[in-house]
Amino acid sequence: MPEKGLVSIVTPCYNGGKYVHRLIESILNQSYTKIEFIIVNDGSTDNSEEVILSYEAQFKARGMIFKYVPQANKGVGGAINTGLKYFTGEYLCWPDADDWLSADSIEKRKNFLDTHPEYHLVRSDAFVFKEDNLTTPIGTITKKKRNRCREEGLFEDYILERDVIFCPCHMVRTSAFLLVNPERTIFESRAGQNYQLLLPLLYKSKFGYIDEPLYNYVLILNSLSRQKDNSYEKCVKIQYEQKIIIIETLKRIPLTREEEVYYAHLLELKECRQRCYVALYFCRKKEFLTYFRKLKKAKALSWNERVGRLLIPFPFLIRLIKKIK
Repeated sequence: MPEKGLVSIVTPCYNGGKYVHRLIESILNQSYTKIEFIIVNDGSTDNSEEVILSYEAQFKARGMIFKYVPQANKGVGGAINTGLKYFTGEYLCWPDADDWLSADSIEKRKNFLDTHPEYHLVRSDAFVFKEDNLTTPIGTITKKKRNRCREEGLFEDYILERDVIFCPCHMVRTSAFLLVNPERTIFESRAGQNYQLLLPLLYKSKFGYIDEPLYNYVLILNSLSRQKDNSYEKCVKIQYEQKIIIIETLKRIPLTREEEVYYAHLLELKECRQRCYVALYFCRKKEFLTYFRKLKKAKALSWNERVGRLLIPFPFLIRLIKKIK
């Protein structure tokens, strides 16, 4: 039985010795203190353990529960699974080890769920920082996101990554979480934990929103558009792994047969669009045209693919656009 009023925070950490102190100190500085902090050291080879354990006495002094769990490296999914075995709170959240919380983040999200029993989960806005400048945010995570205030109908948007919030600024009601995930496990993978923790709840639940930055998200400069040493093959592999994560997560949701067919079709179109984008980025004309034709046959071409079709014969233009961006 979850402990009334207790907020559980589960965080995986792998080689976070240089930055995990930010998150830990932000938890210690929370205005709401009935907190259970579970940090899973996922086989770190740096000084993460030393840094983490140096704060244990401060948690005890503030009356907060501190649980340190070391394990062999399993990836984010495996570390989340380990943490889920230990949490006992009425509410659950899972911030990343390289981010940090605003001082009233836990209090405001908990208060929302306390006063809105019809909601099973809530998200907030978040400041976005570049990893080389943690003093001045470059904006907020919900800027230009039309769906930020929507309460229902977000299940499909999250599957398609369509105008939604993916940084871990969420909090969920444990009773609802255990109804859809009584085994407290997700598909073990190196990423994708937000898909797996949120989608089963989003299938039927209302999703509250607090229009205030309560989370600080650090933009790691390794995304497709920034990581210059990525290869086409590596990017395709990452996209394929993300697809498998969603497929495995959908298997845990009691979809109707019609829904299974519908979402399988959506995932196929999503994959085609992603592959078009990656092929265009790396000037792979043959691969781009293969997936362009699939989208065209399905009558699912967007403006992006149509523009890409005009650009793909001219690699120098693509390289020029990449430099400008």
